[in-house]
Amino acid sequence: MATVHEQEVAKDLVVAWLNSLGTGSVPIRDLQDPEKAGSIIANIYKTLVKAVNETSTPAEGRDATG
Repeated sequence: MATVHEQEVAKDLVVAWLNSLGTGSVPIRDLQDPEKAGSIIANIYKTLVKAVNETSTPAEGRDATG
């Protein structure tokens, strides 16, 4: 399980990504549909939490599995 810090980093990355939608990586019409937008954001968040978790140095007294 991701730590609170890892979750916060993932949230910050999602916010940064949403603020830079000018890249055109996700059609704006998909973000106007609540169901599609929720799914896109949730998938990005999960991917980022996993990436942060896998690349973070384990805190003292905590192994890599959380």
